[in-house]
Amino acid sequence: MGSVDQAAQLMTTYDTQRVKRKTWKPLFFFLLNVAINNSFLLSSQRAENPTRAHKEFFQDLIASLFEASQK
Repeated sequence: MGSVDQAAQLMTTYDTQRVKRKTWKPLFFFLLNVAINNSFLLSSQRAENPTRAHKEFFQDLIASLFEASQK
């Protein structure tokens, strides 16, 4: 149960969910959140400061996506 609480906490920290009127968009953003947070959990080791590691992961992900889009 503790790992479920940690996953929920990570998902709410950097949420991509926005208010939408289309029914498929909330599902898309939920699945995007799950995929991002699962990739963080799979790629990270037990860090001293998990909040900082999560923020660094997001910053690296954003930088990588911008870099890949310019190629």
